[in-house]
Amino acid sequence: MEKYWNLQGSSPLLIKESYKYYGQQSINEVFASMIHKLQDTDVPYVQYSAAITEDHGILSRCNAFTSEEIELISAYEIIQSSKINNESSLYDGYIQICIQNGIDQEVIQNFMDYQTLTDFVISNTDEHLQNFGVLRDTSTMKLIGPAPIFDSGNSMFFSETRTQPYTRAQILERKITGFYEYEDKMLRKVQNRKIVKLDLLPSKQDVKERYVQSGIPEEKAEFISSNYETKLSLLNEFQHGKIISLYHEKKKEKNSLSSPKDKEVFKQQFIMICDTDMEAKQKIDKICSSLRDEGYTEKDSHLLYTASQGVFDSGFLVDTVAAIENLQLTKCKPSKKFVQIVLDDIRDELEKIQNPVNLVAIDLIAESRLKIALLKGMTVVFHCSVIDKNAKIRYLKIAREIGNIECSL
Repeated sequence: MEKYWNLQGSSPLLIKESYKYYGQQSINEVFASMIHKLQDTDVPYVQYSAAITEDHGILSRCNAFTSEEIELISAYEIIQSSKINNESSLYDGYIQICIQNGIDQEVIQNFMDYQTLTDFVISNTDEHLQNFGVLRDTSTMKLIGPAPIFDSGNSMFFSETRTQPYTRAQILERKITGFYEYEDKMLRKVQNRKIVKLDLLPSKQDVKERYVQSGIPEEKAEFISSNYETKLSLLNEFQHGKIISLYHEKKKEKNSLSSPKDKEVFKQQFIMICDTDMEAKQKIDKICSSLRDEGYTEKDSHLLYTASQGVFDSGFLVDTVAAIENLQLTKCKPSKKFVQIVLDDIRDELEKIQNPVNLVAIDLIAESRLKIALLKGMTVVFHCSVIDKNAKIRYLKIAREIGNIECSL
């Protein structure tokens, strides 16, 4: 982001222009401000606004919180100012130095708790030690209190190109800059777990709508809001006493992958319709509609084994059984896919490329498509209005030999 100061007004105005990632860093600044406002918190924060630039970027604006009388001392400068006990962490050392220099213990602890939890909610990965600190009176050189929360643009997965939301373990595994490398370690330092009011945070849908309205593509907004929802779930557990642990989440995912799962079992069927054309059409429409309602996806049977391939094979292989055996396919697990195989349609296909139609080719194409579809785990709706008893038995035999298929006439 390009940054510069506008000094024309009564108070210096910091401008940050964002052109990459659909300007999301500027949008994130405003979103963070909204969260703080909804929390109605006593913790100080910078209020950001945003606008679209003439060249289609997005800029964010905020007033300066320093002046000739008040200066910012970064957390980095604070921890460099005094020697920290070897038994203390940098985090604890920072708080102790602030307390020793006049900042109330409850004030600095509440600030750190609130900043840690709100950073966690928005997945701010850039809370390094120059990005927060305290304010100091330039005349007395006394510390005044925590500086307001600022610079939250590198959050809400702004630079991510993936579309699949993170798992709980993956989202905790994202590295951050700050006192610790991972968020779960920061959470362990929080003393007031409920300083952020969960019920006042925006919902997943609110977040998605806000980002879409701000110009973020819907697919990216869905990714952002889904990960945000995962963070809300983790925060809820944390506020109810659970320890959030990257190690435990990774272990849980590993065990979940290695242990048997109760997977949804799809019923594979071979449904043969042998009625007249009008009756058959009504039955087929009803069956296919029912399958679609159950979540099955229809595939094109023509692509399984083409008519031209059937003409070629039937010209060399009189034995259709041998031709089908040459397919050399293995059985797949049942899937939520189905195909329609209609003998009259096969005849129509052949008439376009062969005259007269070879009856051997019709049988070969029908049986090949049937076997391929069943081996691929698909449900088959098979229509053969004019067919003899031996042919019916042959088609049923193909289905039964493949195994674990529910056959019906």
